[in-house]
Amino acid sequence: MKGDEVPIDVHPSSILREGKTKKANFTQLTPYYSQEREALLEESAALEKILEDLFEWVSTAVQFSFKDLF
Repeated sequence: MKGDEVPIDVHPSSILREGKTKKANFTQLTPYYSQEREALLEESAALEKILEDLFEWVSTAVQFSFKDLF
């Protein structure tokens, strides 16, 4: 399958070539917390709270600016 033959409404991870199977270890893609984050749980929680408001504002601004995409 060539790049211009791939359907646009299909996620790339679900596209296979004919006669091929996936041989990927998808558990490697599972995110995990670093040792530093585990050691600094209070600081990490505070940072998450601060960034939550910021990213909510960014999300709202992007959705407002690109109304036709959302």
